[in-house]
Amino acid sequence: LCVPEGFEVMANNWCFLNLNILIMKRYLSIFFVATAFLVSFVGLSFSCDYCQLSQGLSPLQSTTGIGLRVDERYVVLDKMYRGTERVSNPGNKETHLVTQFTGFYTVTPDFTALAFVPYVRRTMREVHQHHDEEELVKGDASGVGDISLAGRYTFFRRHDLDSTTILAGLAGVKLPTGATNARDDVGNYMDAHVQPGTGSTDVLLGLNLNHAIDRFTLASNALFSVNNEGKTGNAKHQFGNMLAYDVTGLYRIYPATPPGQTLSLALGVAGEWR
Repeated sequence: LCVPEGFEVMANNWCFLNLNILIMKRYLSIFFVATAFLVSFVGLSFSCDYCQLSQGLSPLQSTTGIGLRVDERYVVLDKMYRGTERVSNPGNKETHLVTQFTGFYTVTPDFTALAFVPYVRRTMREVHQHHDEEELVKGDASGVGDISLAGRYTFFRRHDLDSTTILAGLAGVKLPTGATNARDDVGNYMDAHVQPGTGSTDVLLGLNLNHAIDRFTLASNALFSVNNEGKTGNAKHQFGNMLAYDVTGLYRIYPATPPGQTLSLALGVAGEWR
């Protein structure tokens, strides 16, 4: 390739920029292909009835040191579906309030150890039909849920003058630390998904992509759970495999430039594929 005199630096920078773009496209392709594979695989699993843990802190939020994050989630379930068709569900209702503590410790610049400790409060109300009479059954359960331990490894990191891109993988295990013996007000064991714990040891696999430009950050996560057999009371059960995903935009209000403590606004969407 012949480069006119005076344009050599520009040409080298252009080639370097294109190389970075090609590398980034490769990793983005791996991220979205892997996510699509997880989605297709999870479609083969059993049905599932409990909320997945969140991905926790992103690599951009936990680059150094030790930290703790607290998340609060509240879900009300009062509708019933058969497939995609809504069916009658008179009087039945569940509430799930989860306070999740996520701790992290940066072992190396690329490897972070994470621990997820949820405290759950769940209630249920069911209307049982007995001939011409209705019986209202209530129950509630609370306590520490299933604790999860995970490690996250950053395998792609690029810093430019005005942007940062990070791609990381996560692997871990969810332990059966939550209770599975809560009973309703008539003395029967409550359903497995309303218990504080699941009673099973499960495998967690995840991907995390973060891209920051100046004060704005876009973070996306995919977390796949391979669920095993558990036990509630005297009955065995197995929740289906699950894929949790989210995309979040963050705007840093303070400070103008890192490092240091930050104050940010965040808005995102999240979902589960069961």
